[in-house]
Amino acid sequence: MSDEKKIMTFAKEVKAEIANLPYKSKIMRFGVLSGFTRINGETSLGSVPSITYKTEIASVAKLIFSLVKDMYDITPRIIYQRKMRFNKSMVYVIKVESKKTYEILSELKVMKNFQPVPLRSMLNKENLRYFLAGAFMAGGSANAPSSKSYFLEISFSNKDDATRVMEALQSTEEFSAKVIQRRDKWIVYLKRSSEIAMFLSYIGATNSMLNYENARVTKDLINNENRLDICAAHNYSKSLKKGQENIEDINKLLSRYSMDRFDVKTQAVMKARLSHPDSSFGELAELITEDGIFISKSGVSHILSSLHEKASKF
Repeated sequence: MSDEKKIMTFAKEVKAEIANLPYKSKIMRFGVLSGFTRINGETSLGSVPSITYKTEIASVAKLIFSLVKDMYDITPRIIYQRKMRFNKSMVYVIKVESKKTYEILSELKVMKNFQPVPLRSMLNKENLRYFLAGAFMAGGSANAPSSKSYFLEISFSNKDDATRVMEALQSTEEFSAKVIQRRDKWIVYLKRSSEIAMFLSYIGATNSMLNYENARVTKDLINNENRLDICAAHNYSKSLKKGQENIEDINKLLSRYSMDRFDVKTQAVMKARLSHPDSSFGELAELITEDGIFISKSGVSHILSSLHEKASKF
């Protein structure tokens, strides 16, 4: 599966999970609908003003439909469209057409007197997590933990909204959120895997958070094992190369002197190296000590260095 498909699949799983949560209190419903409307709501003004929402996720469409109907006693129209490009997935269009539209936009802190309302009151401690849940369903994305890198983001249409959300996240002292511009959008994002898991839990996506953490731990464990394998292979290659150099030095010396010319420890090191060309100095020390001649790793290194100096003279 491509990284793009992984991103879409995991993000949709998160959105579907939080869309199916029970938003019972007015604060919960208000926060979710405000966050969703600010990012996803397309407003049309006129004699019969309207708000149009679009989503590819059925449970999200159902949630927005229910929130509007329950909070404002309006039954939105649902239109089904199919994308003509890419995966040709279904798009659910929720259209709210009512003279109450201005009232709705004002109450949701999105627009008042035909002017955008600055994003302040929705970012207090009481509303923040529900606003973020709605915002993520509207414009959020997160890659699967099995992907090459970690990120979670929410896209906003203007810099001020993005900056205020970033600051609200930072004020919790749990998130080191940042903002970047991508074409005509402003993106609030997290890149630390621990913070992404915490954010998922914060907006109520507990199952997604647990799946994320399990997959992340498995991935990190595999990566650590791969790093250890690479390190071991590198060390083996290094030991083998060093062993060949030692053997060349020993053979050069033995072509001129007999083995009896050297002291007992040096003989033991020479014989051990000739018999074990790929062993490390530590392994050679253990082999020699097992034969009754105590020597340390540094002792083996010292003797082989001394032999190299003597061999280099020829």
